[in-house]
Amino acid sequence: MTQTFKLVLLGDSGVGKTSFINRFATGDWDPKYFPTLSKRVVGLGTKFQTGKGLVEFEVHDAAGQHKFQGQCDGFYDGADCAIIMCSIDSKLSCKSVKAWYDELQKHCPGIPVVIAGSKYDTPHPVPVDVIDFVRKHNLRYYFVSARSCYNFDKPFVDLAGQLTGGSATFE
Repeated sequence: MTQTFKLVLLGDSGVGKTSFINRFATGDWDPKYFPTLSKRVVGLGTKFQTGKGLVEFEVHDAAGQHKFQGQCDGFYDGADCAIIMCSIDSKLSCKSVKAWYDELQKHCPGIPVVIAGSKYDTPHPVPVDVIDFVRKHNLRYYFVSARSCYNFDKPFVDLAGQLTGGSATFE
């Protein structure tokens, strides 16, 4: 039997949330930027093996330009876990991680959260303020890249393990 978990994907507009999910779900990557205008729900079609059986995610992709508003129409209802994404080439998006985390905690306190720093294949310094925030809140952080597929499964594997109380692997 497969367990399905609702994952909310948060972050500023342009950080690569939709590209990240599209790459994972379909294997495709499009260098063009098309903002998500509202929200969308994506079934990854991928399962993760855990000590308690198979896990899959239903990803709810938020429109980042509505920053902290417009998400109230049930977006957070029933969320089991979250990925907060920032882009390592945008200091503003890295500073916004705290605000996204605070907003998430208002609606879904205590759910597993992973922070993902996207666009790792671009030559930029490690966002120190995000790393400090992650350490302060005892969160997990992964550099990811939709373009090169770098670590693109790590946030999901981590969350699958956290949700089932053990380890997980990508099928």
